[in-house]
Amino acid sequence: MAKESYIKKDSIDVLHVDDNNQMRTLFQDSLEQVDGAFTVTSVGDPVAVLDRLDTDIECIVSDYEMPTMNGLELLRAVSADRPDLPFILLTGKGSEEVASEAISAGLTDYFRKSDIAQQFPVLAQRIENVVEGERAEMSYRELFKLAAEGFALNHPETGAFIDANPAFLEIFGVERAELLSMGLNDLWSIPRQDHQETTLSDHFQRAATDGMTSTEECCQRASGERFWVEFKFKPIEVKGRSLVLTQARDITDRRRYEQTLSALHTAVTDIVAADQSRQVTGSVLSTVDNLLAADRGAVFRHVSSKNWLEVVDAMSLPSVASEVPLDPDHPLARAFIDGRPIEVDDVSTFGSAAGDDTGHGLTLFMPIGSAGVLAIGYDDRRSVAPHDSEFVEILANAAAAAFERFEREQEINSGQQEISRQSEELHRLERVNATLRGLNESLLRAETRDEIFEAVCDQVSDIEGVKLAWIGVPTEESVLDRRAWAGNIPQYLDNITLELDSSEEPAIVAFQTGRSVRVANTAIDIRQQPWKQTALSYGVESVVAIPIEVDGVTSGVLSVLSADQNAFSGRFERMLSAIASSVGETLQSVEQRHALQSGATTELAFEIDGVDHLFGRLAADADCELDVTGVIPEPGATCRVFAAVEEASLKSVTEVAATMSAVRSATIATDNGPDGVVELHLETPLLGAQLREYPVRISELSASPNSVQVGLEIAQTDILRDVASDILDRYPSAQLVSKGTQNADGSDYERLVAFRESLTTRQREVVHTAYLNGYFQSPRHCTGKELGEKLGISSQAVYQHLRAAERQLFDEAFRQTRTVSANDE
Repeated sequence: MAKESYIKKDSIDVLHVDDNNQMRTLFQDSLEQVDGAFTVTSVGDPVAVLDRLDTDIECIVSDYEMPTMNGLELLRAVSADRPDLPFILLTGKGSEEVASEAISAGLTDYFRKSDIAQQFPVLAQRIENVVEGERAEMSYRELFKLAAEGFALNHPETGAFIDANPAFLEIFGVERAELLSMGLNDLWSIPRQDHQETTLSDHFQRAATDGMTSTEECCQRASGERFWVEFKFKPIEVKGRSLVLTQARDITDRRRYEQTLSALHTAVTDIVAADQSRQVTGSVLSTVDNLLAADRGAVFRHVSSKNWLEVVDAMSLPSVASEVPLDPDHPLARAFIDGRPIEVDDVSTFGSAAGDDTGHGLTLFMPIGSAGVLAIGYDDRRSVAPHDSEFVEILANAAAAAFERFEREQEINSGQQEISRQSEELHRLERVNATLRGLNESLLRAETRDEIFEAVCDQVSDIEGVKLAWIGVPTEESVLDRRAWAGNIPQYLDNITLELDSSEEPAIVAFQTGRSVRVANTAIDIRQQPWKQTALSYGVESVVAIPIEVDGVTSGVLSVLSADQNAFSGRFERMLSAIASSVGETLQSVEQRHALQSGATTELAFEIDGVDHLFGRLAADADCELDVTGVIPEPGATCRVFAAVEEASLKSVTEVAATMSAVRSATIATDNGPDGVVELHLETPLLGAQLREYPVRISELSASPNSVQVGLEIAQTDILRDVASDILDRYPSAQLVSKGTQNADGSDYERLVAFRESLTTRQREVVHTAYLNGYFQSPRHCTGKELGEKLGISSQAVYQHLRAAERQLFDEAFRQTRTVSANDE
């Protein structure tokens, strides 16, 4: 029978086994005299030891040579039942071979029997050390097994589970055998571990350096139930073996509590910010329904003139008692009178619609200050969470504050019609401001154009009086496409014409003109503008349409339709304009972020009259066409520009260029017949000193006698307007002819692959052979002649292949080196 675990007393129980009676007496007397820390029991028959293994024995010291069973055989028998019990063997002289075999079988230590009389202090110390270690290990195993929190042991490198206590298995709903076949990343999490940026294994591995790490994960049991777990990882040693202790604690209730508090905070914010009683009661009951999962709910307001509590809003009006007298015997009235919550085990307040009263239901009456009572009913009281009453009280207090504010405002504005009108306007603008603030938060979270548009329409449509808010963007078919909308009359958009060339609908006009359009009364000029007939048929009496600009270009329109005439006052329209401006800025930010993430750039194309630019004048005077192939910037404002020449001799171009004040020198760079290139050393920047301050690349600069074509590639969208303005200011005749987006050319690896594929098989062979033979070293390790002999070709052919490969390499390396860091005047 295996010995049960326990926390041991200070005295150590030793069982001594020896068939020699004198040796047993000597051993017991000598060991018990060492500090009195040992209690020794002696037996002469090894077989009798096996019947004592279920006692408090903490160490066995056994002779080797005994008649019925030798010490090694006894060790094996004991280890089969209690493998962790320390076992020390006393061997005769020259028994090293026996001791070695015993150690392999799990022996703790051995001593020569002939020397034992002189080594009792050493033996005693050895027994004490191994027993204390075993006690500590047994205590650890006991705590590990009985701990209320989940504990597991994991391999420090692979994360594989080595052991786990029952609490850990219960948390994850797995059997021990199943868990021991898994690693950390095999635990079912939401999202899966291989889809997470930082996995459990990452936290696990950091424990080796940080000493302890922790994280919280949403996990899922085999049944599909989701729950939250807090993991802690700590490196430990168990019997000299390095392991990681994994602690798991189910924090589902805490996380749900936190999530409920967060949702409750949002609800309270809506209640406090509400400007109508129905908004308050609607928010309260919506929270009761969605957050607290109540079966019924109703808000009762106190009517002082009738001295009763009257229901003003409910989750299901037909099932609620509409009036309750202020009778102290009625729990609802008692809660209002006493100003304290009351719970009752019936559903009578909610009438017959509440179903049969089984006695399992619960109704909670929570006073709303001096304004009334919030009544909440549950069919089964077991569905009431521990903190529901606390949350209901928070809701009621928020509603009480809102109702108190309404009453105070009503008293202040009583009898002052003009002040009331101005106050209403102010409140309306406050709501718009709140919408704008909420919208700004939504825009910060938006990742796409559609998310931005939908957030704007959803927020604006919530403004009182707004029947429809929509955003349109142009299509290639010259139609304003409704990309997003919110409101209760989407049919309006299906029954109007949105063609850019023919419609007079405000959104079309605003997009075409780039200016806001406000229609104060849709009934005016209804015959001349058919769209107004459609608007009036849906109850729309005023409209405002505001263009949305991105980088100075109108890219869409925000249109808002109201049920009230003159709904869009100057301040209201300015706030909506601010919303449209925020949308444009957010679109620009999103496009810039996507451009930076995707490596995309914006390309601007300009056309400049030839007479306004140095290269245009040079092309006209030399009667040629020029195409800039590269620019090398220099310190200061100077630069060297290389340009291909067509329709004229290179000499005539350099002679004309040399006469220009902005050209320091002009030479022929390469003369390959029709593909010649000239090099111009310029005194001043190519496109103006101001432009060189921006990270801009010249993708094209070509000149003819009449015009100069300029293409600029820009990665940062926030400088597009500044770059365009600098070009247009510097060159009065300049026109922006196009704007587009292009993807980057790919990674360095892709460019390397492209370069290699551009070489012929022979060129790659020659270059690779030259490289491996040290041809490109300084000094060279071989000559072109030697390479030719290795490859079976002439040295001239070697040089031709190397030059062709070098040209391909330099073409790829300097393909994007045109820059505005060297410019014109």
